[in-house]
Amino acid sequence: MKLYVSEGNPHCLKVLAAVKVTGVICEIQHVNHEERVVPYLSRPVLPALQLDSGNYLFSANAICQYLFTLTGQEASDATNQWLEWEGTQLQPAVTLALHTVVLQGMRDKATGYLQKHLSHMDQSLTKSATSYLTSKTVTVADVVLWGALYPFLSDPTLVPGGLQAVTGWFQRVGGLQACQAAAQAVLKGQGGLAALKPYLQRQPSPRHPAEKSTTNEPEGEGSEHSMTEEEIQAAADIWCKGLSIYPKPREIQHPM
Repeated sequence: MKLYVSEGNPHCLKVLAAVKVTGVICEIQHVNHEERVVPYLSRPVLPALQLDSGNYLFSANAICQYLFTLTGQEASDATNQWLEWEGTQLQPAVTLALHTVVLQGMRDKATGYLQKHLSHMDQSLTKSATSYLTSKTVTVADVVLWGALYPFLSDPTLVPGGLQAVTGWFQRVGGLQACQAAAQAVLKGQGGLAALKPYLQRQPSPRHPAEKSTTNEPEGEGSEHSMTEEEIQAAADIWCKGLSIYPKPREIQHPM
């Protein structure tokens, strides 16, 4: 297998940490941000893992899951829930916050984008009796979330107050030699945010979740029709009656 990563790419943090934590033997190749590694994609996507079969994985979370699976560490339901939450809730907020603080210099605003997500993590960790997200040992969920949050939680000035559980968890995961090596490989000792600027400058600006798409259609046109109670009841009646309310199909007489 061959893993393609690039310096200053925050998504590469988690996959490099996963390689080190699992001990999977994998050739690591550093490329520039613009290199199109996956031949059938129209734009560069990193990190990317080329399997021995010649196929590619180009989702950072999928790569991490695959590496842990190779060592027999199957994801539990709780782990999968954290991974889904990271991909659908946390990561969009992190991307927006990174652009806000690195390219616009608005630190307080960037921290605000992450506040509710960090509070959710803190509450979950406080209720849990384990040192890590789902168990007493590090899982793929810990590696993925650590990698996503590293640029912020590694900078004390960006960490909101009152997050003792999250701070303790981050220090435990970050204290692993595997995670320290991953951070050094991606950031090259330049500091969490400064090292990300060249990569972020090449990425499209993320949209705030509250923003609405702009179209040329008048307001309301093309939107989903809202059914009335009468329409819903009529549809339910037709569904219950089934095909019995319709005439039987005409029997076709064949000449032969």
